[in-house]
Amino acid sequence: MSIITYIDYYVPEGELFINELLQQISSEELPAPFDNKKKYKNYVQNILKIDSIRIEKEKSIDEMVFNLIDKALDNKVFTPEEINLIIIAQDDNSWTNPDIGHLIQKKYKMLRAHPIKISGNQCINIELAWLYSKYFQTSNKAIRNVLIISATRKPDIQNRILSSYSINGDGAGIILIRNESENGIEILDHAIVCSGLINKREGERTINTIPHCNYLYNCINELVKRRGVNSNNINKVIIQNANPMLAEQCLCANGFKKEHIFDENLGKYGHLDQLDFLVNLHDCLEKYEGNMNNQILTVGFGYSGTYLSMLLEKK
Repeated sequence: MSIITYIDYYVPEGELFINELLQQISSEELPAPFDNKKKYKNYVQNILKIDSIRIEKEKSIDEMVFNLIDKALDNKVFTPEEINLIIIAQDDNSWTNPDIGHLIQKKYKMLRAHPIKISGNQCINIELAWLYSKYFQTSNKAIRNVLIISATRKPDIQNRILSSYSINGDGAGIILIRNESENGIEILDHAIVCSGLINKREGERTINTIPHCNYLYNCINELVKRRGVNSNNINKVIIQNANPMLAEQCLCANGFKKEHIFDENLGKYGHLDQLDFLVNLHDCLEKYEGNMNNQILTVGFGYSGTYLSMLLEKK
């Protein structure tokens, strides 16, 4: 069944304010729509709702993850022997050890676990890792418990600016997926569209929003038609903590209302790449526990051209 039974994340307390960020880049490094820093700053603060992003100043990307695993083991969330599959879900490769999955397997004596990596889908790597976990668990009954691990820590300021979509912060997260559980979150249905490298970009400065809008709309619409998903039977819609306009337009065009979007973390940490899904799902469940319908819709995409909507249910 592939049920999420545990989510935890770490976002550092360190902040990089927008004025500080702008002092460290040139005007030529701004996203293409902006010809000066003042215009970009106004956009970041008024549209992206960002005054600062969270950055890790001390811990390595490895240490952020190790601390989360240590915490889960200390709290007896799982035992090392239970884990059958370790999935590293991210494109960021700034690990101290490039074979991080094998390092985790050895460090924590997860001797029954096979480490793999899922990447190439940018901001929806974690959702796809969960989806692939479901495939693995359905086809192989020996894969009972899956540990999804993800983190991001940008090495320099320039890599933090993702066109006009957002500014990246740092963080780490883990998810435990069990194939059998009476409580947790499961996938009822999903719709995925992969269009390949649709964006002809100049480095990271431009993103073509028209194809993104078309494919994201179609991805949501497929679930609307197939499952009858609408504002009346969905409690919240989880989107990425970045420029919300594209997701809002596609959702509204499919009959959803803006007030259904979980936006409490928009601008809070910056865009945490693939971790946005994990962080928002955790916080949405925590905030609305006991006061929500069972179903949640998630909407996300990776800029290379992978779009995913999922219908989730809380057991």
